[in-house]
Amino acid sequence: MLYNNSLIKGPAQARTIGFPVQIAFDPTMGEYFVSTDAGMVVAVNASTHTLGPTIHVGALPQGVSFDPQRGDIYVANSWSSNVSVISQSWNQVVATVPVQASPRGLLFDPAKDQTYVADSGTHNVTIIADANNTAVAIVHVGQTPVALALDAARSQIFVANQASFNVSVVSETSNQVVASVAVGYQPDGLAFDPSTGLLYVENYGSNDISVISDTSDSVVATISGIPSPGVAVVLPSLHDLFVADSASNTLTVVNLTTDSSAGSLTVGSMPSGMAMDANGSELMVADSNSGILSLVAPSSRQAVGEVTLAAAPEESTYDPLSGDLWVADTRTGEVKVISNTTDRVTATITTGLSPSSIAWDPVLNEMLVSNYVSGTLSVISASSYRVLATVPVGTNPNGVASDPGLGEAFVVNFGSSNVSVVSLSTDSVIATIPVGTYPYKATFDGRTDDVFVTNSGSSNVSVISATTLKVITSISVGSTPFGAVYDPAKGEVFIANYLSNNLSIISDTLLQVVGTLAVGLGPEALAYDAGEGLVVSLNYGSENLSFVSDSSNTVVYTVNSTGDYGISYGPGDGVLYVSDFWGGAIDIYDVPCTACVLSFAESGLPSGTAWSVSSGGFSRSSTTPLIAYESSGGSYLFSVRNITGYLPSPASGTVVISGLPVRVPLLFSPIVLTPLSVTLTVNSTNPLVGSPVTLASTIAGGRTPYSCIWSLNGTNSSQTGCGSQSTFWAHPGAYTYRLWVTDTTPQTAESNAVTITVTALGSPVPIQLVAFANATAFTGALGTNCYGNAWDFNDTFSGNARGGEPHYTFVWVFGDGTPNSLAQNVTHGFSGPGNFLVSLRVADERGAVAYANLTIVVVSPIATSCPPAGQQNRTGGGTTLLGPSPVTTLVLLSSVVGGVVVLLAVVMRLIRHRKRAQTKQAPEALSSDPPITEPPKAS
Repeated sequence: MLYNNSLIKGPAQARTIGFPVQIAFDPTMGEYFVSTDAGMVVAVNASTHTLGPTIHVGALPQGVSFDPQRGDIYVANSWSSNVSVISQSWNQVVATVPVQASPRGLLFDPAKDQTYVADSGTHNVTIIADANNTAVAIVHVGQTPVALALDAARSQIFVANQASFNVSVVSETSNQVVASVAVGYQPDGLAFDPSTGLLYVENYGSNDISVISDTSDSVVATISGIPSPGVAVVLPSLHDLFVADSASNTLTVVNLTTDSSAGSLTVGSMPSGMAMDANGSELMVADSNSGILSLVAPSSRQAVGEVTLAAAPEESTYDPLSGDLWVADTRTGEVKVISNTTDRVTATITTGLSPSSIAWDPVLNEMLVSNYVSGTLSVISASSYRVLATVPVGTNPNGVASDPGLGEAFVVNFGSSNVSVVSLSTDSVIATIPVGTYPYKATFDGRTDDVFVTNSGSSNVSVISATTLKVITSISVGSTPFGAVYDPAKGEVFIANYLSNNLSIISDTLLQVVGTLAVGLGPEALAYDAGEGLVVSLNYGSENLSFVSDSSNTVVYTVNSTGDYGISYGPGDGVLYVSDFWGGAIDIYDVPCTACVLSFAESGLPSGTAWSVSSGGFSRSSTTPLIAYESSGGSYLFSVRNITGYLPSPASGTVVISGLPVRVPLLFSPIVLTPLSVTLTVNSTNPLVGSPVTLASTIAGGRTPYSCIWSLNGTNSSQTGCGSQSTFWAHPGAYTYRLWVTDTTPQTAESNAVTITVTALGSPVPIQLVAFANATAFTGALGTNCYGNAWDFNDTFSGNARGGEPHYTFVWVFGDGTPNSLAQNVTHGFSGPGNFLVSLRVADERGAVAYANLTIVVVSPIATSCPPAGQQNRTGGGTTLLGPSPVTTLVLLSSVVGGVVVLLAVVMRLIRHRKRAQTKQAPEALSSDPPITEPPKAS
């Protein structure tokens, strides 16, 4: 079904929707959602990398986030100061939420069912309740908040404040700032690693990354030498951080084990946004300068492909023989051929620089393309898609008209104020005809063999005789004439006067203006529909299309349009093709049939309630009782969107339009719903490794159909659907399942938790995780002052582990107030005497944890004279025996048997000629874990 004011063939246009800005990933549908600077959001299939629906949102959209519980996409519109909510099911905006000035960053928290918006034009973060798409709170943070990150374990939000050079820590419980952490210059991006509790702050102005610990809310490290860091994505499984260099074409990879650069790769020319797919196998990078999406394989740290979005179509023309549309893409220097059957680009032909206008010669079946910057005319075969000739013409050719009878092309040269006449038999210029100032476009009158040229600088039209190749007259029209089109049925030429906001109508026999018709603001391009007898004016200033009847010379219909520069009509399919230059799209519209109106009349809803009807893949919404579509006649399907608490009748159906208006009455009846509930059961709670287990769900109440999300150990599971699930496990451990169910009202219910304990074959206990910690003392010379550095004691600490589920992560705490170390092996010096409890925490892939402790003794020097050279004792006092370095070893075994924790500690300390301190210093806590003193006894 073809509707006015609607893109009716989205896939063809989805290839050119503007420049990408930010990206969000939808794991439920396997799609990326990309915001573009043209005020659109486009879906990209993560498997096939093909483009899906394109949805218009607000002005200059920035951040994008996804709510998997409702299937909604949230888009921050920076220039509109609002957030668009897109329904994934309807592929349209279903709500617009006003926020503070210039929203930029977005973040969704599933635990709170809230979206957080960084309002960069203020000092605020706006909190939106996703249940009703309403702003429910405002949190005052630092200056120019631009990026957000979620710490789900601590229920807090991090906010990067670009102008105050700090990060605000916001409690989700109180909606208050609980800490403010100073970072580098101009923080522009945030990436949080939940496996370590570390936040990585990309400081654009100081070319470094601040590392913040969520346990202390303080900077624990700074990674230097990262050029212009902007957005970033952390991949815990590879211990990598991918950072976009927003001032160049590189992506820097930071190894989080060493906190140093691990290389870079080239992506586009100005990366501005990134998103990772669900399993971490692909990273998509938005390039806001080149208009492409780069595809990166994180495992190999290589760019593996790209998806093209941006283009700048200026004009198009229709080929009636093939039914194809030819589009001049001025940005890429190409002409794209779009199939009328598949609505896909079937050919791309390289022309000169900045192709601007296209004309078709039906006798030779050739396309004539004027190249504005190159100053040439490209002659292309419409059957073989080959460039047959490139003919130099005047300066800045901006328009072209074809005379098929004489086999000539008239090329309008904007920069040289003349017209080049090209013979298509010799592919050469045979005449150059001076016209008015800044000629813009031309149209050919086959009845009189005249060419009408609009002169935008002199506000007149030059009429050239195609027989004599001379100007026979000049006709004054409105101010700044741009577009021109010939109406053979009336023998009239219509001229679009850009600054007069009207059309001049010229008789081709009288060669004078016989009428003036007011249209929208800034008319600049015209097309003619012979079947309906309509002249269509593209009005750039008022963003609409005026449909003018050539029998009455009156505007009979107006529809909205964001198009500019070019418009053409396809007589084969009866639609208009409108070039959206800034949006990078070709918008396709149906020519209206004023008698073929399909309307829907609502009753039963409270006054002012929003409701929607969809037909032919397009939807309209209203808060009034009537929704109307203008159709082209025929048989159409329709469906009515559900309204909470009401049941529409009919909810769907078929309607036939045959030249007369049709109205469909819709009755919304109140419905009474029982509460939604879900119960989860399992046929075995203690299976062995590899044994199948069935999870059964029982859902009651609400209104079908249901949508379900399975949770495994607190995160989304790979299980899909709402019915019973059969699964098994390859590793022992405890697995806790829950099920969230949402109906169409929408109500959401959470099931009970079901825990399944999987044990290894032939073993009653899970695999044990064992941690090892070693320290090798350094016994070197002290220099000229034998005790002056006695407290500068150095140990080389090494950690290891066995059992559990590799790979392992390590955290060292030295007990002297210095920052923790995340390296497996580290050298550490103590700055004073005392007993220091050094703790090692090891975690495996499944989250099992084991600990190991070491006690290091540093003693003050109490010598009265220096011993002979080479025999100094670092710990001071006594006699030094030269020999092997002392070694400290501790092994801690942790396992679970029948729910009882068993810890076995073996501590061995070899201290050679050291004096122990008489008092012990209290050990410090290890990260977020409880303090470690002596290992507990085995039970």
